[in-house]
Amino acid sequence: MHSLRKKPFSAKQKKAQIQAKRARKRDDAENDDADWDFRPKPQESATASDAMTEQQPSIPKKGLPATAAVGSDGRRVNKLTSQFDKLSRADIEANKQCSMQPLHRLSGPDGLTMSFDDAYSPDVDIP
Repeated sequence: MHSLRKKPFSAKQKKAQIQAKRARKRDDAENDDADWDFRPKPQESATASDAMTEQQPSIPKKGLPATAAVGSDGRRVNKLTSQFDKLSRADIEANKQCSMQPLHRLSGPDGLTMSFDDAYSPDVDIP
């Protein structure tokens, strides 16, 4: 007769099973990425890219690496590289001093109230 209780599963077996599943998913994702890549391959678009470079000079965009490293399988290694502007010492000190100033609170319940004449200049024609 079949018992209702399941056989205990070894933690080592479970770990090996999960690692195998992750490896399968990783391989499937890499294969699917290659199928869904609609961008022209570097070999195919050599003549088209040469024509474009003659017309317009290439300007590096901010936030992207100047040269993208290509892995052994032809994919870019660094997909995204963040670049931050470095502030000067004077700017940092000025920001610190500004942050230490007290906040200007609105006074009383009429703090958000303003007259129509203050909001709009007289030359605005609003019925």
